[in-house]
Amino acid sequence: MNIKNERGITLTMLIITIIVMLIIATVLVYFSVGDNSLMNNARTATFKEDMSTLKSKVDDKVITKQNIEGKTSGVTLTIEEQKEILGDYYTTGNLKVDDNGNLIYTNNSNFSDSQKEILESIGISGE
Repeated sequence: MNIKNERGITLTMLIITIIVMLIIATVLVYFSVGDNSLMNNARTATFKEDMSTLKSKVDDKVITKQNIEGKTSGVTLTIEEQKEILGDYYTTGNLKVDDNGNLIYTNNSNFSDSQKEILESIGISGE
C-alpha cells in the first residue's frame, strides 16, 4: 500500500500557530493592564465628561440667575439648586459652588490626584 498524499498538521504549522497566539495574548495583556489600559482610559474619559457636564450645568444656571437678577457677578446657587445639579457629588461633600458661582472641589473630597488634575484642566479648582 503506497500512500503519498497524507493530510495533517505539521510540527512547523503547530509552532507557528502557538507563536501567533502568544503574540496576540501579549498584545491583549498590554492593552488591558496598567495606567494606559483601555479600561483606565475609558474611566478617565467618562469622569472628565461627567465633570465637564456638571460644570456646564452650573455655569448655565449661574448665568440664568445673573440675567434674572440683572447682575454680572456675585450670584451663586442655593443649596437646593446645588443638590439638584450636583447630585451625589454635593451630598458626599466632593463638589460645591462657591460664593462667586464657580464650581469647586472641596478640601475633604475623595478625588484622587489624577482626578484633581483633570478637574483643574477643565476649570474646576480646589477650595
